[in-house]
Amino acid sequence: MIKLIMTFVLLLFFNACSTTQPEVKPTETKLPKWYLTPPINSSMFLYGVGNGETKELSTQNALNNLVSKLGISIESSSTITKNIDKGFREYMITKSKLNIKSSVDKIRVSNYEVVDTKKLKYNSFVTLVRSDKKSFTVSLKHSVDNTIDKIKNRDTSSLDPLKKYSFYKDSSQTLSALFPKLLILNLLDDEFDLDSYVAFMKEINQKLHVEKNSISFFVINNSKTELFADAFKAYISKSFHISEKKTDDKNQLKAYMSDKVTYNNTHGIIIVNVLVTVIIKDYKNSTIKTKQVSLNGYSVSSKEDALKDSVIKNKISKDEEIWQLHYTCYKSSAVKDKL
Repeated sequence: MIKLIMTFVLLLFFNACSTTQPEVKPTETKLPKWYLTPPINSSMFLYGVGNGETKELSTQNALNNLVSKLGISIESSSTITKNIDKGFREYMITKSKLNIKSSVDKIRVSNYEVVDTKKLKYNSFVTLVRSDKKSFTVSLKHSVDNTIDKIKNRDTSSLDPLKKYSFYKDSSQTLSALFPKLLILNLLDDEFDLDSYVAFMKEINQKLHVEKNSISFFVINNSKTELFADAFKAYISKSFHISEKKTDDKNQLKAYMSDKVTYNNTHGIIIVNVLVTVIIKDYKNSTIKTKQVSLNGYSVSSKEDALKDSVIKNKISKDEEIWQLHYTCYKSSAVKDKL
C-alpha cells in the first residue's frame, strides 16, 4: 500500500515538472502623442523625435530628425529654375538643394535637451529632443565662419602656380559643400547676410578661373614611346593649356616624362609592366611635384599591343586618381560638424 502511494506521488511530481509554463509576454506601451504628432519648431526651439533599440540610439535618431527637418524646409522653399544665367546666388541655391540631405546629415547637435523618453518594450525606445534655436544658430555660424576665415587668411603670394590653383580649387569645393549650412542659417536667422557669403564664394571661383587659365604645361617626353605622353597630355588638356613651345613664362610648368618598360612572356601571353615617371618643374627649374604610375598590359600578339592595353586598361588619360597632380589643401569634408 505504501509503495502504491509513493508511486502515485512521484507520478504527480514528474507530471507537474513536465507541464509547459505559460509564456509571459512583455508589456508594450502605446506610442506617446508627442511621437505620433511631434511638436513643430518654434521661435525658441527646434524639435526632433526618434526611435531605437536603446535610449542612446533613439536620442541620436531624434537629433538626426531635428536636423533633417531643416533640410526638408529648405527643399520645400520656393523653387528656383536650374539656370546659371539667373545669377550665381540662385545657381548655388539650386545646386545645394539637390544635395541638401547628405549635407545636412553631417551636422551633429551637441547642445540639446531630452524632453521625454518612453520605453515601448524591452528593446524599443522613443525619444523627444529639442535644441535652443538661438544657440544652434550661433554654433552653426561659428563653424561656418571658422572655415571661411581659414580661406581668407591664407597667404597665396609665395605659392607656385599649381599649388595656388589647388588652393582655390579646394576652397571652391569646400565653400560649395558649406552652402547648405548657409541656407539653414538663412532659414533660422532673419538677420543673416547670405549675400555677403555668396559674394565671397563668387570671388574664390573667379580666382580659381583666373589661375586655371593662366597655367600651361610643356611636356618633355623622354619615354620610349609616345603613348604615355599622349595620354598625359589628354588628361592635362581637360584642365590646362598645352604649350607647343618652351618659354620662360612663370606660369608655364614643364612636365618631364620617362618610363621603364619590362616584358615577360608566360604561356604565349605577353605581359608588360611600365613605370611612368612625371616630374613637374617651375620656371626656375625647381621640382614642385613628382608622380610615378605603374601600369600593366597584356597581349597575345605583340609588345606594341601590350603597351596599348596598359594605356587603355588603366584609363590614364581620364582617371584623375592615377596622375593626382592636384594638391589637397584641406581635410576631408566628410568630417562631421558638432554644434
